[in-house]
This record gives sequence, C-alpha cells and structure tokens, in this order.
Amino acid sequence: MNSYLVKAFCSVLLFFLSFPLALHFGSTDFGLNDLVNWFYSEPTMDETVMQTVLFNIRLPRILVGSLVGGSLAAAGVLSQGLFQNPLASPSVIGTTAGGSVAAALMFFTGVGGFHWLSLPLAAFTGCVVSTSIILLLASTKKMHSVETLLLAGFALNALFGAVTSFVLTLLLSDFQKFPALMFWMMGGLDAKGWWHLNILWPSVLLGVVLAWRISPKLDVLALGTDVASTLNVKVNSLRVISIITIAILVGAAVSVAGAISFVGLVVPHITRIQFGPHHRRLLFYSFLNGSTLVILSDVLARTLWSPQEVQVGILISILGSVFFFWLLFNRHKFSGS
Repeated sequence: MNSYLVKAFCSVLLFFLSFPLALHFGSTDFGLNDLVNWFYSEPTMDETVMQTVLFNIRLPRILVGSLVGGSLAAAGVLSQGLFQNPLASPSVIGTTAGGSVAAALMFFTGVGGFHWLSLPLAAFTGCVVSTSIILLLASTKKMHSVETLLLAGFALNALFGAVTSFVLTLLLSDFQKFPALMFWMMGGLDAKGWWHLNILWPSVLLGVVLAWRISPKLDVLALGTDVASTLNVKVNSLRVISIITIAILVGAAVSVAGAISFVGLVVPHITRIQFGPHHRRLLFYSFLNGSTLVILSDVLARTLWSPQEVQVGILISILGSVFFFWLLFNRHKFSGS
C-alpha cells in the first residue's frame, strides 16, 4: 500500500479514536460502557448523572479541545510558511503571549465580563500586534536569520510575560480575578461547555477557510519573495492576510483555553515529516494532528492524578520543550524545509 495512504489513514484513525477515548476516561467512573447500558435500561439517578457528565461536561470539552488544537496547529503552519522559518510558531514568535497579555488586561480591568466578545476581540488584537512586530523585524536585513528571529521572539515573549506578571501582582488581593487569571495562563479545558464551543467555532471556521485559500501562495513564497513577485503573488497582501488569519486562529484558542504553548511548533514539524511541505496537505493533517494531541493530552491531564486535574497546557509545554530542544540540536536537517 502507498506509504502516503498509510500515514493518512493512521492520522485520521487516531483523530477519530481520540474522541471515544476522551469520552470514556475521566475523573469520574462513568464511561462508554455505562452509556451503552443506559440505552438498554430504565434511567436511574446515577444514569441521569452519567448522561450529564458525558454529554454536558466531557463532550463539549472534547470538541473545544479539538478546535483549540487544530487552530493552534494551523496557525503554526501559517507562521512557518509566512516567515519561511521552520522554528517559527505562535508561541515562539510571541503571538500567543500577545494574546495572553491582552486577555490578562481584560481580566484586570473587568472589561472581559462586559460582553462575551470582549475577551476574544482583545486576544485577537494582542495577537495581531505581536505578530506584526515580529514580521516587521523579520523583514529587515539585520533580523533575517533564524537565530536573530528566535531572539526577537524570546524578547517579545519576555516583555509580554513581564506585563502579565505585573498584572498578576496587582491582582494578588483579588480572590476572584487572581485564581481565574492564573488558571487561564496555565492553559486548560476544565469547565468548558457548549457556550465556549459557540464562541470558538465561528472564528476557527473563518481562520481555516482563510488559511486554506492562502496556503497555495505560501508554497510559492517558499521559493523566495522575488520569485513569488514574478509569479503574481502580492507578497505584502499575503503577509497582511496571513497575520490576520494567524491572529484569528490563535486569538480564538487563547480566549477560550488560555495560553497553550508549543502546539503550533510541534505539530507542523511532525506533520511535515509525515506528509511533506505542501501547505494545503500540511494544513489539513496538522489540524487533525493538533486536535488529536490536545484531546489525548487532556485525557492524561484528567486521569494521571484523578480525581485532581492537571492543566493540559502544562503537559503540552513539557512535551513541546523537549521537542524544541531536539529541534534546535537538529535544525540543520530542517534548514531546507
């Protein structure tokens, strides 16, 4: 059988298997076997609770995690294609940190509770600003190298992290806002319901549609800006649309799930090794793999220290940090990616 078909089948199969696994495992004893028994018997009080746990707690949490992971992975594909840099990702270049600091300011001022769109719009604005700064720096000759771009991203992350820490300091005496902001900064899917999904899916859908439309132009941009210009690709317009798309995808994920790092770095690289650098194919399978990664990581977060939950952002950060070190030591292998 064709190796591409085998890899595609494995990615799709793992994606679909992650849903029943996440629905089955959790901090409570209810699982799919209880759901099957429920269909063949009269519902008792325990079965009513089971139905609530499975359909009103776990299912929306799984769907939110799927969209968060997919959108962050898709943003990573766009970031690496836009900067023509295999080490670029929303977390590394400061996009996630920009959305985080904007959302933290919403917590601090209390504006986030004024309207349900306040937090997503603030996260979107922060992502646009931070990505624009890095893109502006990357367009200059002095900031064109991989190492310099990474340093600029780390500096921007440090700056936004300091601002966020300052906001946390000011909220130490607020016993409502401080814990909420702390858990949000760790990144997690706890207490995510259907209304979170309703906030998330329109932005993710819009971002994915935009990413799908511009992805062939990123293939041309990989040949160089001069070649892309001669092939009627409007490079400046492409950069602007890419920034907006990255901000939509990351802003949506950050506003709902908080600061989950490294998905946009790890997943596109793994997917590129599997399926090659063609951006439409890379975008599709990165979305699937990103969804699978976040869903399965959330299963671990819910079950490792059950009944206590760990924030999924912590587990993914550990995985992403190890992968990032490996990537730095082997970056010469990806210089042509």
